[in-house]
Amino acid sequence: MGILLSRTSAATEVISNDKRQAGLDVLLERLRNETTRITAARAIDLVAKNAKTTDDLRADWVSEVVTELGAQLRKVNRSLRGASLDGLRSIISNKFGRKLLTAEARNELLGVLTPLLVLNDLHLLGPALVIMRLLIETKQVPVTKPMVEAVCSLVKTHQGSGSTLNNVVSLVNAIGRESEEGRTDLMMGLLKDVGVLGETAVVAKVIGNLLVSGGGKQGGLNVGVEDFVVEMKTAGDDHRKCLALMVLGEAGLKM
Repeated sequence: MGILLSRTSAATEVISNDKRQAGLDVLLERLRNETTRITAARAIDLVAKNAKTTDDLRADWVSEVVTELGAQLRKVNRSLRGASLDGLRSIISNKFGRKLLTAEARNELLGVLTPLLVLNDLHLLGPALVIMRLLIETKQVPVTKPMVEAVCSLVKTHQGSGSTLNNVVSLVNAIGRESEEGRTDLMMGLLKDVGVLGETAVVAKVIGNLLVSGGGKQGGLNVGVEDFVVEMKTAGDDHRKCLALMVLGEAGLKM
């Protein structure tokens, strides 16, 4: 059914709108059933990914699906959590699905995604970061204190490079561009709570990107490039000097 509904998107001559809506209701019903939940989540992923108009979906259906998929993120079953995240990512990635989200559903989604911003399971962390970034880029949700704390914790504990770090940086850039209060709080958290406690290269990369995407002091941040120049020259220990120098290098690459 998922394949049928996804491949006939916007094709009312193939399947009538009434039958499409009935099919969507069946998928929602199956999502609420313990034995068919994973299969239904994967089918919903297909439908949401290929929706070509807002008529392919319904606002009440999207909100209920987001609520159900979000609830599965608290379950122990890793496969179910992964399938649910994929479904949520497809809904948020599709502009037609995103338009149908209610404020209540968006806030509920934000509440279940924030606890996933930890390094315990990289399989779930990546999609969670992508969904969070999309919500912020499209101004669907505000940048909250728990979100800032989660990002700072990630930066403090993360080591090395790779897709996870790239997703973290993309989220930080979205916060820097779209939320004046969020970028200020995040920069303060990175400087006060992370600083030299994390891996220098990782912390510098994140701070440098936020410095540029947030616009420095002109964008409302409490620090600018000149502050890191001063820190590099006057810091009393090598770790802080090194961090300031790497932040300047990263910011220079992005300017």
